Amino acid sequence: KIKTRELIIRGYDTYPGHFPWHAAIFHRHSKTRTDYACGGSLISPNYVLTAAHCMRSEDGHEINIKRLKVFMGLHDKELFGKNVEQYSVFEIHTVPWENPWVGLKNDIALLELGSSEEYTDHIQPICLNFEKVSNRVIGLVPGWGRTENEETSQILKTARMPIIRTVDCLASDRDVFGGTLDSGMICAGHRNGTSVYNGDSGGGLVLEQCTDRGCSWSLVGVLSFSAGNATGFCRSDGYGAFSKVQTYLPWISQITGIQFGDDLSRKPILRLICVQQIPTAQNLALFKLKGRIQFTKYVQPICLRPVNDSSFSSIMNQNGFLLSYGQYNHGDQPEEMVMPIVLKYKCLLDHFSLVAAAVNKEVYCAGTRNGTGPSAQDVGTGLFIQRGNSWFLAGAFFRRAFPAYETTETFYKRHFVMFLDVTRFSNWITDTIKNINVLR
Repeated sequence: KIKTRELIIRGYDTYPGHFPWHAAIFHRHSKTRTDYACGGSLISPNYVLTAAHCMRSEDGHEINIKRLKVFMGLHDKELFGKNVEQYSVFEIHTVPWENPWVGLKNDIALLELGSSEEYTDHIQPICLNFEKVSNRVIGLVPGWGRTENEETSQILKTARMPIIRTVDCLASDRDVFGGTLDSGMICAGHRNGTSVYNGDSGGGLVLEQCTDRGCSWSLVGVLSFSAGNATGFCRSDGYGAFSKVQTYLPWISQITGIQFGDDLSRKPILRLICVQQIPTAQNLALFKLKGRIQFTKYVQPICLRPVNDSSFSSIMNQNGFLLSYGQYNHGDQPEEMVMPIVLKYKCLLDHFSLVAAAVNKEVYCAGTRNGTGPSAQDVGTGLFIQRGNSWFLAGAFFRRAFPAYETTETFYKRHFVMFLDVTRFSNWITDTIKNINVLR
């Protein structure tokens, strides 16, 4: 009989800071052996939400908190760089066997950290979902689980997972889901070879939610299990089962003190602040030239948009212009490209790797997706807009990760391109110039 596996097959590599709420949970087995065990999601400065079965050791016993380590900001599982922070666990909280959770699998746990998280560019909390989620809505699941080669992934990966009706999940494999799927769980995934896998357990199923006030990411489910095969690993053509976060909001509130209000179908009281995606100030640079440039008819500075004109809506749907040198040999004429600035939600609809532009106010998308686009060598090039007889710098071409199955050249011509909104950094630019005495 096929057994369930506590847990990404055929996922995509992420970039550092892509999922700043994703935690890596390690088990220390001895003084010389500490292994990655599960994922988790940071929901406040002191708490990580994960799967309850992740709190058990290899022999099935509850693990001692002294043997747990939580890492935030981790991208390469073998490289603990400057963006990574390590935390001990003060206490493990599990769901009590009382109403309304009696009879449910309750494969969900809260780790109370030994010290509070300091939010950084790569460490930020995720919001909790408090609304009913429709079937076929597509979410993302990050993880370091085993790949299609049955090897543990070194780089954090992610995969797109549509939410599936319970009846379809049961019909796909009654041996697996018939005795384990309950009202406190949801199913998600494909049957096309893209799936969750061993080691993805505890990680979150996350959705983007947009309103008139902007977009944010919310945690919908915590990965519990998927179908296993005869080799003991998870099947690549099976769905995954997730503990439904909405079901456990009262318990989460009781443990953490996060207040959601009396009606959990309404928006929660924002005592939990969800800062979304990585700030990008460190991706800008200023060069101080050795000498002064003599302005001529052909050499002139570009204007910066005034701070009181810094809203994205003021440039949205306008045509930007970019000069591309990257596609030509030295001495050839540059190519002028028209790059329409698009609504933020279109970035995510275009491709999931553009998610930062959809949720980060400091980044936006532009382009035509018609085979015309900049080259990778054009990174840093400005995007210009015209207002009357004046030209303004609206953005700087910002290179991000792209899927392994596409080259940079094809990706930038088939998809939108991300730009840093330079106006967001006008104060930093002017202050920096003053500090280095360029302006006199």
